[in-house]
Amino acid sequence: MLCLEVSVNGTRHCLAAPGDVGSFTADVVRDTLHDDSATATLSVEGRSRDNETNYVWGGNRALTVGDVVTIRLVKASAADPPLASPSGMPAIEPFSPHFGISILRDVLLGKTDTARSLRLWLVLVLIGYAVWLIAGQRVSPH
Repeated sequence: MLCLEVSVNGTRHCLAAPGDVGSFTADVVRDTLHDDSATATLSVEGRSRDNETNYVWGGNRALTVGDVVTIRLVKASAADPPLASPSGMPAIEPFSPHFGISILRDVLLGKTDTARSLRLWLVLVLIGYAVWLIAGQRVSPH
């Protein structure tokens, strides 16, 4: 199987290859835009052909000045198991009226972290709107 072997300063970070590979990448991204600290992060990820699964190998690794990142394309009988598998980004489903209702239900019941966050913001917006309405009633036009 075709794999990416990623090493940092001569030490192997991971051997990556999803079984149903659509694509896989090794990225080095600079962490700061306006700072001279010159730090960066290495990440190795892949996507399945149907874009339903996102794979992550080796976790994010902090890099500093002088680090040497080596990426080799190799053939291996087995890759490292991914740290993350089922994707948080499933394939886009066709719109159905029940989809909006299920999102609203999840938000109101707080079934997911995202739903709980959205519920908090919804409550804050409603409180702000109520305060705005009450404040508008207290001001009398001349």
